[in-house]
Amino acid sequence: MPIRYHKKSTLLLAKTQTTEGTPVTPAGTDALALFEGGFQPEISSETFQFTGSEEDRSEGVTITDRYASANGDFFLPALGTVTTGQVATVANFPYAKLFEACGFTVTYGAGTGTAATVTVSNATNAGKLLTLDWLEESPSDPTNQNLYRLYDCRGIMDLDIMAGSRARLKVNFKGNTYDALAGHVNDYPLVQNPKLTPSYGTQKEVLLPAVRQAQVTTMELQEVGTAFTNTSNFGFAKLSIPNVSGRENGRVLDLESEGFDTAAVASDITLTMTSPKADATFVPEKMLEKFYKMQFAFGTTVGRRCKITLDQLQCMGVSNDTVGNYKGKAITFRNTGSVVMVFY
Repeated sequence: MPIRYHKKSTLLLAKTQTTEGTPVTPAGTDALALFEGGFQPEISSETFQFTGSEEDRSEGVTITDRYASANGDFFLPALGTVTTGQVATVANFPYAKLFEACGFTVTYGAGTGTAATVTVSNATNAGKLLTLDWLEESPSDPTNQNLYRLYDCRGIMDLDIMAGSRARLKVNFKGNTYDALAGHVNDYPLVQNPKLTPSYGTQKEVLLPAVRQAQVTTMELQEVGTAFTNTSNFGFAKLSIPNVSGRENGRVLDLESEGFDTAAVASDITLTMTSPKADATFVPEKMLEKFYKMQFAFGTTVGRRCKITLDQLQCMGVSNDTVGNYKGKAITFRNTGSVVMVFY
């Protein structure tokens, strides 16, 4: 009977590289808790036809490029408990390596214990690269797993926040492929690997709360130049921030290097809210071309709180939408500033 690999039976290990071009070997403690994901080889080729008679079909194929992509859906992480008298470290925030490979910089605050903080900002790029191990297992093979290895990985990250649900990150990484058994760079990355037991720590238990009214402490929109009041002055049903990392990663393929470069780019965000009264503070049709800033904070328990700030959004479009059984508005902003997330 053939061995089959169920789509659920997937492990993702991620480890920060020290040197570009040199893969590292992730361990079980490098596992990240994802709830959906996929791996996809990316192969480019060209064909050429040999000359000959009209009945000759002789052709050749050249593989011109080979890399791979891996994607995963994660909950926006929580900081969790930090020991009294100690500052937060990467041990408290294992998702730091994902953010750093997507163009963010992660800073650990000076506060200790219940005052500890972790700040994630795309105002500067940490420039880190990852080696990713994508593992698939089958109950028919208790000894081995399929291993796909990618290295020099850079990523793009999306953020979706929906009322009543937990905030989610969608991450897509691209990287060079690596034959972990033979040590061949840009070779087919699938090998048999001895079965590995992942260690997730508290990733699956310590989570930010679902975004519900009782958990929201600040939901504020202000024109640029007006100070935040740290109160709530609008409401939304969904906040979608594609490419929250604000990066564009392009393929580099020359005789000096093979990998991906990165540059900062603007992106669009969509805010879906119920239709306001004509005399409300924020009427979408009256917001066009104006510049705004936004902050959104939720969570009431120490170690399970998050505050997200976007400092420059230009309103560029409004369309009709629905929120449940009610009329709504979908407002599109161009995100031309920075995104800062504080976990505390």
